Amino acid sequence: MLPSRKMRIILKEGIASGEEILVSRESADQVKKWLETIGVAIKGS
Repeated sequence: MLPSRKMRIILKEGIASGEEILVSRESADQVKKWLETIGVAIKGS
């Protein structure tokens, strides 16, 4: 999570490795829940 409650996702594997995705603060909680549901580890939460 960034200070403004936005979420930054950094892709670690696959075709887009190293790319960043910014998620708005309005969507960050939903995206976090979805990532946890599919088994993605979340750092800094």
